[in-house]
Amino acid sequence: MSTPNDVMETALASANAQTAEVAGVDADAEKQEKEQVQHWLSTIEKCRDFDKQAYAEMATCRGYAAGLSAHEVSVNIIGSNIDTMKPSLYAKNPDVSVAPARQTSMPMTPRPIPPGPPPVDPMVTLMQLPSFAMIQGNPDALAAAMADPTVQEKLAPEVEKYQLAFAQHQQDTARYAQEMAAYAAEMRKRAMDRDERKRFSETLELLISRAWQLAELKEEVRATIGGALTTAVGWFKGTWQEDAGLDPLTIKQLNSLQTNIARIDELRKQAADPTSTPALDQLRQQIVEEQTALDAAKEVITARGLVVDYIYSEDMTVPIGVTRITKVSSMPWLAHRSFMSVMAAKAMFPDVPKECWVKAKKYSQRKPRVRIMVDIDNHPSWGTATADQASQFTQSSDGTTAEFNEAQTGDFLCFHEIWDKEGGVVRLVCEGLDRYPRPPAAPEVPVTRFYPFYPIAPVEADGQRYPQSLVQRSYGLQDERNGRLSALKKARNRSLQGILGNAGLLDKDEAEKVKQSEIGEITFVNGIDNTPIQNIFMEKPTIRLDPALYETETIDRNIERIWGIQQAMQGAVRVEQTATESEIQNQGFSTRTAFMREPLENALGEFANATAEMLLQRLTFEDAVEYAGPGAVWPEAATVSDLASLVTVSIKAGSTGKPNLSAERNAWAQTMPLMMELIEKVGGMRGASPADVADKLENLADITLQLSGSSMSAEDMMPAEAMPMDAMMQPDAAGGMAPPEMTAPPTNDFATGPAGPMNPNPAA
Repeated sequence: MSTPNDVMETALASANAQTAEVAGVDADAEKQEKEQVQHWLSTIEKCRDFDKQAYAEMATCRGYAAGLSAHEVSVNIIGSNIDTMKPSLYAKNPDVSVAPARQTSMPMTPRPIPPGPPPVDPMVTLMQLPSFAMIQGNPDALAAAMADPTVQEKLAPEVEKYQLAFAQHQQDTARYAQEMAAYAAEMRKRAMDRDERKRFSETLELLISRAWQLAELKEEVRATIGGALTTAVGWFKGTWQEDAGLDPLTIKQLNSLQTNIARIDELRKQAADPTSTPALDQLRQQIVEEQTALDAAKEVITARGLVVDYIYSEDMTVPIGVTRITKVSSMPWLAHRSFMSVMAAKAMFPDVPKECWVKAKKYSQRKPRVRIMVDIDNHPSWGTATADQASQFTQSSDGTTAEFNEAQTGDFLCFHEIWDKEGGVVRLVCEGLDRYPRPPAAPEVPVTRFYPFYPIAPVEADGQRYPQSLVQRSYGLQDERNGRLSALKKARNRSLQGILGNAGLLDKDEAEKVKQSEIGEITFVNGIDNTPIQNIFMEKPTIRLDPALYETETIDRNIERIWGIQQAMQGAVRVEQTATESEIQNQGFSTRTAFMREPLENALGEFANATAEMLLQRLTFEDAVEYAGPGAVWPEAATVSDLASLVTVSIKAGSTGKPNLSAERNAWAQTMPLMMELIEKVGGMRGASPADVADKLENLADITLQLSGSSMSAEDMMPAEAMPMDAMMQPDAAGGMAPPEMTAPPTNDFATGPAGPMNPNPAA
């Protein structure tokens, strides 16, 4: 028989065994996590080492774009060309185009055939006979004639046939009424479906444009275009942020109550440990100020919306084996590197123990360069730049063994956000950290393309992993140009005029007078032995300056040929050109920019589809009504997979660049008269109302005003619709003026259709 002590010992042993088992499971999971983190960090390091020459080339191109030069005379042609190309490629947000998805036409529904005319009553035929027509006014004679057996014998079969035909006609009429009712209902249903798809397209189009505007898409994509022109490829990132799922590697964080509270909590932890914070009073004052601002908020701040960020080219890590880094859809994974201060990291990832952050690698931000003239050793020229020079952050001198100090707010940590398409998860690792700062998870707002990264590469070279930039193609010419200008300055300095004097025929004091004389001053000099002055002085011989050796015209033409930018676009005309020559150059530039704009439009088209998918998942019907108006249509039950079957999302080609107003105005001047004539002619043939024709003409006026650059609206200039005076001036029963009687608008009767012999079946 067991005693209470035995039972207690058994229970304790069982509890210890369970604890050991749980501890073993946790230890195995922790070990596997460390191995997985080390695997990804090692993979990223290998890929970045593989592409280090490409990163070094990015540093070289950035140096030339910034105008850094080791020459004494430097003209930054490359930087000017980048500034000129930006508005030509991206001057405004693109026009989003959302149209109902194309579908096969519904089978033609035959219109019901109406029944024939009703049968003729034999009595009517009988009364039209001359003998009966004469006695219609005499009831007695008419009754006698009808009672005649001969008439009854002939009339009875006709009456029987009439009754049967009339009954059949009534059945046909009733069936036709039912068929017409079903036909009209079907036509109305099809029209409503078309109208609903069209209104949903308009709603989604407005919401995408509004989301892009709130996310400041123009600012970020313009920066991306600058990066693409400089480093060959530019990247931007588009994600959806919410309070519960903020992206830690998004540079442009939304103002969130949750993140503000986390920051204050982190400051309080530092204030609780006086040994780690030298400026304790200053830190406590900072907490009080931020807490006061948070308490004074009038409403709860909720982070929710689309966020767009420009990403530096060197911060994207592409796996080895990819032959074109712009082909994102073919990549198994893609990583984004970002730097975060230690304080921000601790506030963002509170579950990571303090001792883990000590092991993380520390980085510092480089001091900015403000001098254009640099030493040849510090110039990031081809072959001398390193991959480390491409980044604004460099590893601190104390390295990974640096002692962690809470007050070192200047230290930064390097994170890599890995989007694993094959595994369908997003991982976050930190260099030097042997665990995940947050557990791997699927994207909170997934999109069909999976990746939120969009590359733009205006110029690609066949067979190259990385594209080529126009800077890379032309910085040798800029070096040659600056070299010639510097050599010209040196030759010009050496060819300055001077005076030679005969020292044996001129006293030292007299020579000093000549040396110190000013321009236009009369200087009296006493020569020796009355020697003529022209025998004492002579002009100093100079090196003959040949301007042809230092001309830059050929270099400028070659740079223009590479960039496609004509001299007139740069605001300087060196050679007079005819109108035909200028037009040919403009056409060439338009063709060149249109070719370079295609990758941008492809990226924005993919981003438009991704934006539509994110909005469909996160917006409610109330949100759609708030941003798109009371007529919005928003299918809350629809999924991302349904989007392609509902609408087609794209952007209008050429809508991002700077418009060619002159060409558009000339084309519109020829098109508008034809459109006016067609509107009036088609309106007359269709019997359209004058009000509808007036609306179409008002739209033409709107387009004309837009192309003219006017901010006025055609609605403000067009006359309003007049009401009939007789209807407005009718007195009511009390002797006053009665308001005009409002009639209901005509209904769209799909059953009867338009008047006339041609009544086509409404299109499906």
